[in-house]
Amino acid sequence: MRRIIISIIIGIIAFFVGFFIKNWVAINVDPSINILEAISLIITALVAIYIARILEKDVQDKRIEKDMYLSKLEEVENYLKLIEEILEDKESNGIRYNSVVSVQAKCRKRKNMILTHILESANNSQKKKIQELDQEIKAEMTTLKKLLTDTPRKKCKNPDIVIKNGIVSYKESRLTSIGSSLDKLSMLLLRIKLLVNNL
Repeated sequence: MRRIIISIIIGIIAFFVGFFIKNWVAINVDPSINILEAISLIITALVAIYIARILEKDVQDKRIEKDMYLSKLEEVENYLKLIEEILEDKESNGIRYNSVVSVQAKCRKRKNMILTHILESANNSQKKKIQELDQEIKAEMTTLKKLLTDTPRKKCKNPDIVIKNGIVSYKESRLTSIGSSLDKLSMLLLRIKLLVNNL
């Protein structure tokens, strides 16, 4: 409805402008038309329409695709933040071992799924960079998993991780290492986001 009203207003304005020009401005128009100029004008108009409709749609579709990838990468970052929150909430109820393992596994699965899709959209030079970053992320996620879940194989007096009745306790040194690993993963994900923006 709004488009119709705008079209009517533009039509009325165009009519009055045309009427004004016809009656008050003396313009000499050459009635002969050069066929090459007419063809050139039509081709120019068609190219303009093509650029405006088709290419703009391609650019918009590519932007939407990038935004979807970026939002999915944020989901991975949210899992990392959830791990931090679980570790910070240790004073209230203790840290449930199953929660830590579950969130860490979901984070890894989500990252693998997203990077598989991103690699499908990337060109060869981008694929290589993304694959290199993916390997770094995989290595760091393995490190994070070990820091979160691995207990000492030999019995020691002061282990830096203790699991008792499904509750895990970490020493401060282990928590510092976990924090460093989470920070490194966040930086690697940021580098992936920058690459996605350049797809």
